[in-house]
Amino acid sequence: MDYVDAPIPEMGKFTRKMIIDSSTVGAKELTFLYGKYDPDAVGKEYEKKCSHPNAEEIIYITNGEGYIGIEDKEYLVEKGDTVWIPKKAVHWMYNPFDKPFEMITIYSRASLKEAGLIIH
Repeated sequence: MDYVDAPIPEMGKFTRKMIIDSSTVGAKELTFLYGKYDPDAVGKEYEKKCSHPNAEEIIYITNGEGYIGIEDKEYLVEKGDTVWIPKKAVHWMYNPFDKPFEMITIYSRASLKEAGLIIH
């Protein structure tokens, strides 16, 4: 299956490849994507906070390690970890390490627009 490069410049330097969503295959209920932070992805160009009031999010780490913040807590995550982000929760990610930080993500809406993406 093909994917669509889907960067969101306001979110900083993050590789985002939409695999399944409303625009790629006509999904009605969810979004499935691949994401990657390059090594040393730290600082204001990367650590953008966001939330989505209309969708939950599940992130599965497929390679490397990095940090995921949710509300007032920050977690070190690594390959094999799964993170759940509830609706409305402000969250962010970054990679201070020397290897790529890769993940697959599922949103409970068929597009980020439907999820109500808000960049803080």
